[in-house]
Amino acid sequence: MIPKKRFENKVLLTGLIFVMICFFVWSVADIEHLSQAPVFQHASVARAEDPESTGVQNDSDPNSLSYPQEEKAPDAEAQLSEIKIIMTQLEEKRNALKEKEAALKKDREKLESLKKDIEDKLEQLSAVQKKIDEGLVKKAEIEEKAKQQKEIAEQTKIKHLVKMYTSMNPKKAAEIIDKMDLDVVHQVFTNMKGDQVGKILSYVNRDRAAKITERLAPSGLIGEGE
Repeated sequence: MIPKKRFENKVLLTGLIFVMICFFVWSVADIEHLSQAPVFQHASVARAEDPESTGVQNDSDPNSLSYPQEEKAPDAEAQLSEIKIIMTQLEEKRNALKEKEAALKKDREKLESLKKDIEDKLEQLSAVQKKIDEGLVKKAEIEEKAKQQKEIAEQTKIKHLVKMYTSMNPKKAAEIIDKMDLDVVHQVFTNMKGDQVGKILSYVNRDRAAKITERLAPSGLIGEGE
């Protein structure tokens, strides 16, 4: 598809060439018409009969007149010269347009190359982003799996502790509870019966027993089985 600016330039150039051709044809036709006019034909005859031009005195026609012939050649040459100048200017403009067109083409090629480079970079970034997303998903799956395994291990550990403290002497269990982390103690006691917890707490340090009781209160475990 021809760009709008380029199309307008071509139309303008074509119009100027057409006008100059018409002007040239009109000038030539006008010169030929003037040369065939009666007054110029009469002047030519008179000049041919002029004694100064022929060397013979025409006494038979004393009223004969000789009209000086108008020279149109210089005007035609001036017009041709002007047309040549205009043609030269048009040629220069045409060459300038060609140079601009070549520069635009070169710029267009650079833009196309840059566009291709950007598209390639975007494809590479898209591939990297895809790998990152896949890695994040895989990492999330691994973390979730590890979390589940940890929870299973903790539940297994708690079940083992519950079984152990349930079968252990309350006083000996209390000695161990005094040294355990309160979060672990809370998990163990929430999986034991209330009467078993009460027996163990009766041997636990008073301050520590108060903290454990405060944690177990929301579950309603204290007092169960009494």
